[in-house]
Amino acid sequence: MTPVDGLQCERIGCTICGEVGGIRYSVISGLGLSLPSTYNQSYSLYELLDSWVEEEIIDGVECNRCGLIEMKIKLLEQIESCKDESGASTNEKLLNLLNDRLTMIDDELSKPIINDETYAKLHVKNLVKKSRKIKQIYFSRPPPLLCIHINRSVFDLRSYTVRKNNAQVEFPLHLDLSKYVAGPNDINLDARLSFR
Repeated sequence: MTPVDGLQCERIGCTICGEVGGIRYSVISGLGLSLPSTYNQSYSLYELLDSWVEEEIIDGVECNRCGLIEMKIKLLEQIESCKDESGASTNEKLLNLLNDRLTMIDDELSKPIINDETYAKLHVKNLVKKSRKIKQIYFSRPPPLLCIHINRSVFDLRSYTVRKNNAQVEFPLHLDLSKYVAGPNDINLDARLSFR
């Protein structure tokens, strides 16, 4: 590790069920920030850092937990359809298979994280539940020397060209990053709630 290396933590989780596939830590050697495409005369470095930690919404992603919940609903419907008006089974062998599958799904749903391998075994490929996930990044440990690259290129919708944003970026002599740091005890593992 060099003086410009730090750690960032990233959380990606489902907004419907709240499952987070874990917190990923990675070494960063600099921070790339982009100026907004708005036409302000100046921005503060804190505004750019605020946009860096903003939640990024990812639509149309397959969620393991939501998929198994959907599978459970379909299995319960199939189990009900295997019974006649009196509640007796019309096909005992099929009913046993469905109940076994339902038990395996319930066991997985009781776990905090459903891994991809187990999900692939339990779910049916033509029954896919798409959901919305949120990605968010914070520093876990900022570097002693923070290198910042500011991307000034913005796409101009009026002229359909890339232009340079010449706005000033104001920054303090001593940068307080405490708002952008999430320690291990600060991290919320429910994606429906804020990161920290």
